[in-house]
Order: sequence, then C-alpha cells, then structure tokens
Amino acid sequence: MGGRDGERGDALEPTDRELALSIRATGSDALKTLFDRHSAAVHEFIRTGLHDANDIDDVFQEVFVTTWAKLDASQMPGPSALPWILTTARNLVSNANRRSDRPHPAPLTQADQATPDIAFEAMIEAEESSALVAALQKLEPLDRRIIQL
Repeated sequence: MGGRDGERGDALEPTDRELALSIRATGSDALKTLFDRHSAAVHEFIRTGLHDANDIDDVFQEVFVTTWAKLDASQMPGPSALPWILTTARNLVSNANRRSDRPHPAPLTQADQATPDIAFEAMIEAEESSALVAALQKLEPLDRRIIQL
C-alpha cells in the first residue's frame, strides 16, 4: 500500500499523480490502484451525503467512471487524487439528491382514468346525435317518418 493519501510509500508503488498521468494509457491498472487506495473513503463520503440509500452503488460507480474519464494530474491540488475524487463525488451526490428530492406525480386512480373516457364518450355521442339530426333533416318528410318508426 502507498503512503498516506497516495504519496509514495516505497519505490515500487506509484503516487496518485503518477497514476493520474497514466490512467488512460494503462487503463484498468492505474484505476484499480486508485480504487484500492480511495474506495473506502469515497464510499463513506457518498453514504453519508445521499438522501436515498438506494443510490449509493450507482453514484459510487459513476464517481470512478468519471475518475477514469476525466482525472487530470494538472487539476489535482496536491499529490493525492482523493480531493479531486471527493469533489466529483460531492457533485454527483448533489445531482442524485436533486433527482430524488423532486416531487413525483401521484399515480392516476381508476376514477381519474375513467373521467376522461366518460367525457370523451359524451362528446362523441353529442357529435353523433348532431350529425344524425342533420342527416334526418335533409330527408324528405316521408323518408324521415319511415326511419323514425
């Protein structure tokens, strides 16, 4: 394991800055090392910040996908990638909280669903009645009387 916060603990382990520089070149190896170093802190940070515990795994995964896609050593404030990763986590937690805090529309009840059908049927019936009356008025009186019987 490396030094505290990703600083070099021995000559064999790369620093977070070195990992950030090579993350897209070496892919999973650099990301795996960063994940091993910081996943516990990131998970705890997300767990304590989210309003909906069901979102923890999704946000946690998204943090490390974003880390892989966007981590740039020049954006790191020091030798550790953890502040950058936690800033990303904070932003994603905020987004998830906004989504979960939005009011959800109430589901339609059977009465709500039936009302438009009744209104629609009444409108169709009125139109058909008007069309029928108009058609009857166009007929000769004898033909009209035959149909009415």
